[in-house]
Amino acid sequence: MNSRPLGDLIQGDRKLAELAGRAQQLMRLDAAWRRLLPDALAEGSQAVCINGDALVVFAANAAVASRLRFLESTLLPRLAEAGYPVRVLRIRVAAPLAPPRNRENRLKIGEKGLAALADAAGALPDEGLRRALAAFVRHQLSRDD
Repeated sequence: MNSRPLGDLIQGDRKLAELAGRAQQLMRLDAAWRRLLPDALAEGSQAVCINGDALVVFAANAAVASRLRFLESTLLPRLAEAGYPVRVLRIRVAAPLAPPRNRENRLKIGEKGLAALADAAGALPDEGLRRALAAFVRHQLSRDD
């Protein structure tokens, strides 16, 4: 395993260095965007990229998007002062990410497997690992299936 710092690895590869530089630019753009806005709008929006003469902004919902469109004429000069001379905002309502599904654990370890794990737990030299494996076996035995 290589123990070089991540920064050295990134700088050692031209494509990774370009990507890291681009990511830094986008983070600076978003930080500048957020500084121009009231807290509620800053939290509900993200400057994504500059596409031609347009700043692409994702809004968390339609209300945020509407408010940003209303403020566009005042935001554009302030963006130019901050070093981002765009002529228009392209505001898009970002689709919400689906909440993570609670997956049911259907792992079923057979009796022989549990017996082997119990034997292995008893033979482990590390006390913490031995207790953890024994607790896992007890949990598996107590599950309602």
